[in-house]
Amino acid sequence: MPRLRYWTVTLALLAFAQWAFHSYRNSVLDPEFLVYGQSNRLPEVTEKGHTVMIMIESPRFVGKIETGNPAITNRFQVLAGPGTADNTARSLIMDWTQRLAAPGPELERYRVSFYLVGYVSPYVVLYSYDPSRKQGYVYLPGRTDEPALYRSNQLIVIRGVEGSWLPALESWNDVAIPMIEGTMTRKTALAVAQACIAKAPGKYQSIGGSPLNFDKATFSSASPVRAIIHIPENRPKGEPNGLAMFADVRTGECGRVGVE
Repeated sequence: MPRLRYWTVTLALLAFAQWAFHSYRNSVLDPEFLVYGQSNRLPEVTEKGHTVMIMIESPRFVGKIETGNPAITNRFQVLAGPGTADNTARSLIMDWTQRLAAPGPELERYRVSFYLVGYVSPYVVLYSYDPSRKQGYVYLPGRTDEPALYRSNQLIVIRGVEGSWLPALESWNDVAIPMIEGTMTRKTALAVAQACIAKAPGKYQSIGGSPLNFDKATFSSASPVRAIIHIPENRPKGEPNGLAMFADVRTGECGRVGVE
């Protein structure tokens, strides 16, 4: 009996230790854990049609803005508004009761994709913001804009107002604009790279030896503040050519990358 009691107590202590470790890891070590000891993560919703990720894209960005934080995604549900059982006038990210003229061409258009449980393709809209008027605009792609995109949206929900610009909700502007303004842009990353090249031209000489063509630079994101940039050269002498480097927009640090 003493040996049986020993093993029973030992196994119970091991089970408790494992539980305590996982609880600690998922709370104190959670990057979204609050200082007062409560996590601001919400439980994931797995019912079909629930928004679980939002992506914002722009040719100006080095990478994409993505968030799967339920505190954000739970607020912007695709299956609400016209064409759904929950015909709420102010839902998803727009006010369905109003129509707006298209924003000026000088305002950037962002592609916003909402990924839903149970659907392969996302629901996609365009978003623009006029800081001078503090006005956000949302566009639902119409039949003639991008046929494939229009059809994939229709497979999720038919609104009846496709092809229209609508006012964006303030709650969406308050979330989207800080993320957009804090995103690393190609222009900023290239400026950092050019500054590094100007300081040490010998270190950042092209592989083939000819001048670099900055207008044709391509980008990828290594982190929210670090870009990987490939700058081709004007007269390549084979492959590889040009210059591959990283540029950190926070520190201004640069370095060569890749096989040379």
